[in-house]
Amino acid sequence: MVSPADLRYLKEVLADFGLDATLLPDYSDTLDGPQLDEYQKIPSGGTPVKSVNAMGRARMSLELGRTLPQTGTAAASLQSRFGVAHRTLGWPLGVLETDRFFAALSELSGRPTPGKHLQERGRLVDSYVDAHKYVFGAAP
Repeated sequence: MVSPADLRYLKEVLADFGLDATLLPDYSDTLDGPQLDEYQKIPSGGTPVKSVNAMGRARMSLELGRTLPQTGTAAASLQSRFGVAHRTLGWPLGVLETDRFFAALSELSGRPTPGKHLQERGRLVDSYVDAHKYVFGAAP
């Protein structure tokens, strides 16, 4: 499950690289929006139809998820119908998959990984180093 907060963070990272991106689906503002006075069958937000229509002109489609099938995905359809290159990556969770994700964004944008994300990675690795002495040899 990818939470709305995960999608908001993903959009923040993409913006930090200066990439104009469309998330499909984008429920970052629809599943956990503020309390409304009146019920809405279909909340505002989500991926705009015009953005979905423009996806056929994208430079590349990044598919996040190692368990996705090889065919029948949105990225595969964009590639077969419009020639949009695509790359499948794991969800950027953990050091390895996040490094792969950031490398792809750096390649796409032509920019290095922004400093704030390098700092976050450094803090994570440092916490691993600090914690290993407490969990080394511990029974699972």
